Amino acid sequence: MRHRSFRIGYVGRLVEEKGLDDVLDAMALGPQSIALSIMGEGPYEARLRQRVAELGLADRVDFRGWSAPAEVATFLQGLSALVLLTRTTKHVREQFGRVIIEAQACGVPVIGSTCGAIPSVIGDGGWVVPERSPEKLRDLLIETARDPGLVAAKALAARHNVEARFTYGAVATAVETACRAAAEAIAPRPARS
Repeated sequence: MRHRSFRIGYVGRLVEEKGLDDVLDAMALGPQSIALSIMGEGPYEARLRQRVAELGLADRVDFRGWSAPAEVATFLQGLSALVLLTRTTKHVREQFGRVIIEAQACGVPVIGSTCGAIPSVIGDGGWVVPERSPEKLRDLLIETARDPGLVAAKALAARHNVEARFTYGAVATAVETACRAAAEAIAPRPARS
């Protein structure tokens, strides 16, 4: 694979609901300088490989199977941005998207869809595009590939998002605060004389 100036990536199960078709369509509509690396396995892999060939993207898309956690971190650190474009269906609505904070902890901003909790988890550490919108994704990819300063600012915001909201300490503090608020809300009020 030739070196590309802007590499997006995906880590996870290869299933239709993860929206990788939208990424491929956006790439076919966009500049040649954008490449995609996919790490994972799943029942949709053969269809994705077929779609890559149909769209003429074979020199811009690579697939790798699952790897050890340290290798996943190295993979993530080699990306300009992670993509998680889960599609809402009758049976699927992204509940959290742990890979978002894994990427952000590596200093990698995330491009996510509007599905479920994705926008909330991304926070200021990335971008959100509508589900099933390759054109909007293409426009964002063009913008980000042309503006390294924007990507660098989002990368800093991504690290800050994890440190402020998703470390063990931050989560413990949030849980404690919620428990105290719940206890206060149900505590009996003293009777007035």
